[in-house]
Amino acid sequence: MAATTLAEMPQAFGGNRQYSIIHKAGPNPYVVVVAGTPPAGPTAGQTVQASEFGLKYIEFIAGGLDESGTYLVFAAAGNPATSQTYTLIWIIAHTGAEVTVGTDLSTFKVRLTAIGR
Repeated sequence: MAATTLAEMPQAFGGNRQYSIIHKAGPNPYVVVVAGTPPAGPTAGQTVQASEFGLKYIEFIAGGLDESGTYLVFAAAGNPATSQTYTLIWIIAHTGAEVTVGTDLSTFKVRLTAIGR
């Protein structure tokens, strides 16, 4: 069985929803996430824009391990149905602790998958 390429994969989820995959480098310096109150959502961390995915709005972002396996990246938003930005939270994979303030993550990349419009 041949491998499926991105060009062969379905381009929509539930009508007008689309998905997009990007590679995103970490920030320099990292700023620890501060919990927010909906619909504002969290602050600090690393911001990712819908436009980076070629989308107007993001409904969901799936993160995962960075390419080195050192960090686990989660995405959070205050109001996913209307959000144009999400906050990326970088976690040290082997400890489960959030990355400390001032850490340079610019040489680490993570693959992010977004669903939106």
